[in-house]
Amino acid sequence: MNHAAIVAAASTALAAPATGPVALRLSDVVVDYPGAACVILRCASVAPSARVPPSVVVKRWNTPGGHVRHEWAALEFLGGVPAAQALVPRLYGGDAEAELLVLEDLGDPAEQLLGNLLTGDDPQRAEAALVAFNAALGRLHGATVGRAEEHRRIRDRRGAHARSRHAIHRLDEALGALPGLMTGTGARVSRALEREVQAAAAAIRAPGPFLALTHGDATPGNAFYADGRVRLFDLETASFRHALLDGAFARLRYLYSVWARRVPDAVQRRTLEAYRRELVRGCPAAADDPSFAHALLACSAGWLAALCAHLPSVTDEDKRFGRSTWRQRIVAGLDHFVALAADLGAFTALADGCTDMAHRLRLRWPTGDCALPSYEAFTEGGPSPAGRPNGW
Repeated sequence: MNHAAIVAAASTALAAPATGPVALRLSDVVVDYPGAACVILRCASVAPSARVPPSVVVKRWNTPGGHVRHEWAALEFLGGVPAAQALVPRLYGGDAEAELLVLEDLGDPAEQLLGNLLTGDDPQRAEAALVAFNAALGRLHGATVGRAEEHRRIRDRRGAHARSRHAIHRLDEALGALPGLMTGTGARVSRALEREVQAAAAAIRAPGPFLALTHGDATPGNAFYADGRVRLFDLETASFRHALLDGAFARLRYLYSVWARRVPDAVQRRTLEAYRRELVRGCPAAADDPSFAHALLACSAGWLAALCAHLPSVTDEDKRFGRSTWRQRIVAGLDHFVALAADLGAFTALADGCTDMAHRLRLRWPTGDCALPSYEAFTEGGPSPAGRPNGW
């Protein structure tokens, strides 16, 4: 579907019997490149109204797969949750058959995208954005605890049933394979380690009081930051699952992203504190230190397993993914898990295995393959010409 056809379909989707037709015209192509999952267009309303503002964004998926229905259901649900409404773009309309949604225009990615701030030269703003981003995730989760049935009804009405191919849906499988991958590097796998891996998988499968609507793909490429405020977008992977699968972003989940670079330890801790403060408002279980530690480490173990699942593909030669390589991410993930387990005093057997595995990988791989660079905003000397991931 070309741009003109997308704009025409979006105009039709906004039309309503009570208010008549709506005319949009293309004002800017935000995203459209070979291999892009979506085309994103900024469109002007020819006759703005209370229902259709002067500028909207039209998001059209290039391949079918139910993504439009998932995002539609998530945004419709969150539009009815007062504490979460302001965290996501307003939904004006859509056409599931045409694979498109018409959304609130959140602004300029070049100036507001979290990933772009991390590659800039202002460490204070980058840190403030990360803290606000994690606080927003905590607010999202806390506001939606106990509301799974509401979301299910909307999801069923929108026909949002298919799972995406995102790694978040394969963490069980990845955890099951983790001990074998560790053994394959020569690392020692104890029975205690295997029990902790099983406990992590069980916690992810049965979140208990931590069941909340999660973004699912909470990364620096899916959030804007401006005037101290964070807006989350691209919610096609959103679903009710363990809140800490998003909440682990602060310490480990961020490594499974096209934008992955190293974050200073002190900034990681501050962002996690911001997340937990907001989560506790709607999830009292998060105030209990042992419960929170177990939940965070279980979900972090899931993301670590997802990183390590790429180990067989980089045994002989490293591969780049976005802003860093898989070898860099794997070693950093092992180090991060060890540090987190030490901070929280739990999952010590898995942490011991991670220490051994990281040591063996460092002996096997060149130093550069094991050193994850820092985000430019946190690097003395400022940004490098490395560029940003394709699409923004």
